[in-house]
Amino acid sequence: MHHGFRYCMIIGVVVASGCATPPDTYQQPYQVNGATYGVTRGVFRPRWWNFYERGRSFADGGFLAEAERDLQRAVKMRKTDHRRSRTYGLHFVRYFGNREYGIVLYRQGRSADALPYLERSLDQDPTEKAEYYLSRCRLDLADIDDHRKPEIALDDVPPLINTTELRVSGRISDDGYIDRVRIHDAVRELLLKDHDLAFSETLALLPGPNTITFEARDIAGNTTTLTRHVTVDIDPPMISLDSRVGGSAVIAVHDAHAVTPLAHRIVNAVCLPAGANRFTLRRLSVNAPMYVEFADAAGNRNGMRIPAALAASGERSGRPLLRSLEDCPRLVAGELQKGMLSGERPVGTATGTQRTDVIRIELEKMRDDLVVFQDHVLIAGRIHGAFAQFSFDNDVKLANGRDVRFCFRKDLTPGMNQIALVVVDENGTRRRRHLRVERRMAPQQDRELRAKVVLCPLAREGGDRDISRRDFDNVLHELNAVDRFRLLESDRLDVISREFGLIKDGWIRTDGAARVGRALNADYSLACTFRPTAGDVEIFARLIDAETQKVLATCDVYAVVDGAGFGDAYTRFVQKLVQIYPVVEQPIHKMRGQKVLLNVGANANLKEGMKFVAYHRGPSIVDSETGQVLVRGRIHLDAPLNVTRVKRTNAHLNVRKNEDIGDAEYVVSL
Repeated sequence: MHHGFRYCMIIGVVVASGCATPPDTYQQPYQVNGATYGVTRGVFRPRWWNFYERGRSFADGGFLAEAERDLQRAVKMRKTDHRRSRTYGLHFVRYFGNREYGIVLYRQGRSADALPYLERSLDQDPTEKAEYYLSRCRLDLADIDDHRKPEIALDDVPPLINTTELRVSGRISDDGYIDRVRIHDAVRELLLKDHDLAFSETLALLPGPNTITFEARDIAGNTTTLTRHVTVDIDPPMISLDSRVGGSAVIAVHDAHAVTPLAHRIVNAVCLPAGANRFTLRRLSVNAPMYVEFADAAGNRNGMRIPAALAASGERSGRPLLRSLEDCPRLVAGELQKGMLSGERPVGTATGTQRTDVIRIELEKMRDDLVVFQDHVLIAGRIHGAFAQFSFDNDVKLANGRDVRFCFRKDLTPGMNQIALVVVDENGTRRRRHLRVERRMAPQQDRELRAKVVLCPLAREGGDRDISRRDFDNVLHELNAVDRFRLLESDRLDVISREFGLIKDGWIRTDGAARVGRALNADYSLACTFRPTAGDVEIFARLIDAETQKVLATCDVYAVVDGAGFGDAYTRFVQKLVQIYPVVEQPIHKMRGQKVLLNVGANANLKEGMKFVAYHRGPSIVDSETGQVLVRGRIHLDAPLNVTRVKRTNAHLNVRKNEDIGDAEYVVSL
């Protein structure tokens, strides 16, 4: 009895001492406008995580001296920032003691003291919030008496290209700090100011002349601007047969830029210049067709084949090519132009006779109805006979020609596209060829192939502002706008979340988020945690595999906001998530049994656990003369795959058990 009483007394003392707050760590909470600052969840004990939580609470209320004391003690007890720091057992918290301590010092006007703590936090676990306040510290400590402009060193920018995409790269440097960069239409306010910045961007240009602007501004307001002029030429040269004499042929090449014959693509002939953009083909082999291919200065190619029978004809055949309207007096007088515009057929010609040549529009290895899986198509063919005007999709390409071979690129919009080829002869008679091209979504663009994602209810981890259903709807709206995932919406989401105990102490449990995803038949669950205050908001998100509970990607965003809402924080968060977890389409490098090897890895933001689907294309329509792919073949989807190993420049994928990807050539992420 005596021993039992003594043991009870000992246990009581231990428990009491464990529950009490030591006198040197006690701090009276403050109440302001109904909000309490300087509190923790549960009983305060002198542990690093308690000091950290209470210090942040004081900082939210503006009690900076109290926050500094608590955060200083937290940093002394735990020196490493990490977004998954273990407290005890299997309990983890997001801990950024160095960052928050540095921010409190900065808010007290002590930028020099704050700088090393913010730099340490960025080295240990980078966050946008640390970048933002480190930038502010550097601004405070910088010498603003700076009159030297930033320097922009550009890599070569070609003046003429044959694609609507151009990758530009270079480096920007300054003796102070770079504050803003503008490349073409994109303006980027640098969150983390620096002395030196390397950039590499892919720009979307329009056919024709483009002016690209590069601008850099430092924190003192000095600005440097460079411009480059780039012309986008996507049309190959047109080739027309001017005349034939014996075994030779004179051809004309029409293009806005200089053209040259490609020596390795001249067959059975010698190609000699015969004037501006005119060439003579001299036959080398008897009774053999001649072929020549030309490239313009932009690199577009087109070729023409002259059959042996035509090449061997003896006398001059047909009328010479008229290279301008001035070559035909009747066209200058306007008689034919009037007939062309009205659709009437003029009677008679300048010589009093009427031509009866039959003009034919012939498409080479193409059909009038096409289905394509790309954003453009090449329309190639020939016009047989002499004509006065040729237009492609209402754009006049040639006035006066004969026996022309053409090849044009047509950019397509999703769905059905109507394309018209119209030839008008010298009598005003029209010959038309109408094409219907349906553009379907390629795997990389097909939203139906994207992974199904459920957005879990938003959690609030601290801060002094609430989050609402409206915030959830705003995030949902931004996710739907980018077409990266297929968002699942359910009226049962809140009920399921409560049943699974999804949110605990302001944190979304990984296993709970995965269970919610499985309950709604989703591939991924997106768990977002907000920390909102009156002046800023920090968003931290995890993309979780619903099947394996593996965290595939993490994303954090920090934004200074006004009192009305979170501003563009939602948009920036979704854009950053899509960059971190992009749609990736790549050809298969090697395939061994159930394993697939790609030639890209972490450099393309591939992640372990990422889901892919394999596919192959049917036969494509290829121009037999130039080898250009005019229409890519129909796409066939195969079995899904998972990324099992990622290195910097390669990745391994495994085909799921009992599945077969056959003769697949490409993979695209879901």
